[in-house]
Amino acid sequence: MTQVSVRRVMVTGATGFIGSRVVRQLVAEGCEVIALTRPGGSTERVEQLGAAVTIVPGDFHHPAAWERRFNDLRPDALVHLAWHTVPGQYRSHPGNLTDLTASLGLHERAQGWGCSRFVGIGTCLEYDPHSGYLSEDVPLAPTSLYASCKAALYLSASAWAQKRGLSFAWARLFYQFGPGEDPRRLIPSVVIALLTGRPLALTSGQQVRDYLHVDDVADAISRLIFSDAQGAFNVGSGRPMRVRDLVNIVESQIGKHGLIRIGELPEPEDEPPFICANNARLRRAVDWQPAQTLEERLSNTISWWANRTSNTDIEGLQ
Repeated sequence: MTQVSVRRVMVTGATGFIGSRVVRQLVAEGCEVIALTRPGGSTERVEQLGAAVTIVPGDFHHPAAWERRFNDLRPDALVHLAWHTVPGQYRSHPGNLTDLTASLGLHERAQGWGCSRFVGIGTCLEYDPHSGYLSEDVPLAPTSLYASCKAALYLSASAWAQKRGLSFAWARLFYQFGPGEDPRRLIPSVVIALLTGRPLALTSGQQVRDYLHVDDVADAISRLIFSDAQGAFNVGSGRPMRVRDLVNIVESQIGKHGLIRIGELPEPEDEPPFICANNARLRRAVDWQPAQTLEERLSNTISWWANRTSNTDIEGLQ
């Protein structure tokens, strides 16, 4: 892996589930971070990192209100994580179109501020999901507005960067979990149901997915920032796991059974049966691998939720 000189990194979506971990990892690597944060949103996740983080409130869709500051801050690199990702809404949300347009404009502006290294965040849903283990050579065949806009950004930004002689990498994320995840998503919803003794209905759980802890995701993104690796990289564990088997592991670790009602919900339409990363390209390019096993990471995640769970409604848990 060839290292590139990066001292100051602009991160959009810096207070999010993944973004805050990326900021923390960059600070640990000795970088200064300029965190573009949603106006009015909580900045607690990055404030605790101290003077190494400069917080700039701003919506990346409306740069006129904040971009002048970046002419002075002069970041070397841009990591663009901000996007509409509300569970249950993001795949068809019309905001994907405005996110795409604003993202292209952001890249153009960032070059003017001095950025020469760009890392974008994509999704495994850009691929044709019926291709088995998904490598970066699998054809792109997105079936949702979200995935289509992500694929369009990858193709447009990579062509733009190549023409400008800039360095561009694209991290295609698979399925993440960990402390602080939105409680409506699968793993936290199962953990919270078991910890609070509430039944939870799920589908058959026969679908196979690739789950990776958010800290391992952040480590992979950080390594891409500091490398000269170009193009798309799958960020996944490479370990296929049936959803029902994942649920069984969580049940066994908590020591409760019978609350998770497998098979009570109908299967979603067009649900791909198998999505798992071939992550060999990422491993070779940046010498990356997950720091712990799935079972170890699940145990730590359960402990985090156990320290915060009470009789509060699930939607109120943070």
